[in-house]
Amino acid sequence: MLGDLAGEPLVLFDRTVNPPLHAWLLGQFAAAKVTPRIVYATTQPQVGVDLVREGVGGFLIGSYVLRSLPRNVVARPLSDLPPLRIAAAWRGDERSPALTALLAALPLAPTPWLRR
Repeated sequence: MLGDLAGEPLVLFDRTVNPPLHAWLLGQFAAAKVTPRIVYATTQPQVGVDLVREGVGGFLIGSYVLRSLPRNVVARPLSDLPPLRIAAAWRGDERSPALTALLAALPLAPTPWLRR
């Protein structure tokens, strides 16, 4: 939980990587009345992993960013954060086999959060 991270050294992705997600994450900390102790901000995911391996701090990163972790690094979801929503976007007139295959693989879900 975010409250458990109070006072812990954290590595975070740099704001320039994804400004809306960065602001959202800091807002989640504020809502939990926790001031994150950010000791390093990186634009490179591997740098964050390396800093974890060196004991600098915990790395907050989307699970979709890293395909694998070194044997001595463990990742766990933060239970009080909602899952991240990722959407597919395509040209409205696109009819390629690749798009057809992609759309067939995606679950159908309402998207009230999506603005047009």
